[in-house]
Amino acid sequence: MSKENSITPDAILALDTGGEGTKFIYSLISGAAYSGFMEPEVIEIPQSSQEEFQNLKLSVAEPENTCWVGCNGQYHAVGYLAKTQFLANHRLAESKVEAASSKALAAIWVMAAKLKLKERFKLAVKLVLPPGEFAARETLQNKLLSQAKNFSTPSGKIFTEIVHFQCLPEGAGIYLNYLDANENALKRQTIAFVMLGHRNASVLVSRRGVLKEGLTSNLGFQQLVRLVQYRCSHQNSDRLTSTIARAGWKINLAELEPLALSNSEPERAKEVEQIAEAIKKSQPEYFNALQSWLINTIPFDTSEIVFCGGTADYLKPKLSQAFNRFELTWHANTKIPPQLDSYNLGSRLCDVYGLYRYLRLFTNNQTTGGRSE
Repeated sequence: MSKENSITPDAILALDTGGEGTKFIYSLISGAAYSGFMEPEVIEIPQSSQEEFQNLKLSVAEPENTCWVGCNGQYHAVGYLAKTQFLANHRLAESKVEAASSKALAAIWVMAAKLKLKERFKLAVKLVLPPGEFAARETLQNKLLSQAKNFSTPSGKIFTEIVHFQCLPEGAGIYLNYLDANENALKRQTIAFVMLGHRNASVLVSRRGVLKEGLTSNLGFQQLVRLVQYRCSHQNSDRLTSTIARAGWKINLAELEPLALSNSEPERAKEVEQIAEAIKKSQPEYFNALQSWLINTIPFDTSEIVFCGGTADYLKPKLSQAFNRFELTWHANTKIPPQLDSYNLGSRLCDVYGLYRYLRLFTNNQTTGGRSE
């Protein structure tokens, strides 16, 4: 559901409240675009803790690292603050909708702080949810639009009027990027957009240009990390996640060295070998499960598969081999402007980038009297 009227927003915000972190792109209605990133943790905190951090006035810290939000007497720490001060976890077993409104409010506050907005402003928002949770989009919309009108932050109250809101399924931003250069192909063919993230694997299907809601599984990168963690001792999932990703499918042993816990050089080398062996054993188990799900989810008449998401990059050698009967594209050949990728997210920013570009075009059309959605 989309809320639209003729009121021009002061700023625009596109975001993805993903399992690996909240990624967002924002700007003033006619200003330069900026990207943001916050760790995925969210946790409810008592008012006494909120007051303690309010009194500290950590003026040298970036807002994304000191973020909490409050509505109706309930307070939530978000991102780095939640992770380091309140021992929050990723909440990967919960629906994204459960924490999405707090993450969205946090992104709104970070954006407002960075753009130096006043306490009252109008905002246009687009965000993505996994296709499997898309049915809850109206619940999220009602919650966010209500909470954004009056919420507490480390810098004081914020009163945001969301004058345009739309929720789209994950992968929709990639679809929009693909549309720019391949409109004719979309009109003629069945194309599957496969989003492989940290938490989920999702498939959206475009049949002759009509994008249908897709399916979602829990076969994101987290499942590989869990398999490795079961085979290793005393390894933190956060460290494993980033390290396994950097080491790549072929496993660069040098990237695994920071995981070794021993002070003895021979023992450290042995630990690295053990971790590498755990990854080697876990990789086929994870990929076979993912491959089976994709084979049974991607329509038989698909002409092209567009793979996207950070996990797609990690799995590229295997995906290219397993699905070589299809025409394959990666991230819809999206190019992120280097100056926009402040957090080195690379291809993980592609979906929200497509969302932002579409939102910017929509608001420009409104302000210039052109056609809207």
